Amino acid sequence: MPSTATADEVVALLERGDLAASSFAFRAERQRFRDDGTRTIREILGVELFDCSVVASPAYPAASAGLGSFPPAGRGRGTESEEVAAVAAAEARARLLELQEKA
Repeated sequence: MPSTATADEVVALLERGDLAASSFAFRAERQRFRDDGTRTIREILGVELFDCSVVASPAYPAASAGLGSFPPAGRGRGTESEEVAAVAAAEARARLLELQEKA
């Protein structure tokens, strides 16, 4: 996390448990639907991620949030913000698939 007052507050709220969930705003770029015999399942295969937020009350209860770490900038292909965006998008896709399986 960057060393800012806002980041410090978010870390404290995560550590204390006041914030423990995630919320995502996205547009499905690639998706498919399949029928498992009892319901139609939407599989999201690609997204355009608009926002990823730490929240107290998520739309989907399984959308958790926590503290982690990223490798230092420059060790990947892009800039630090591109690396963070790529990781966030990958995590969002994984979380959406998880939620879909539980639905």
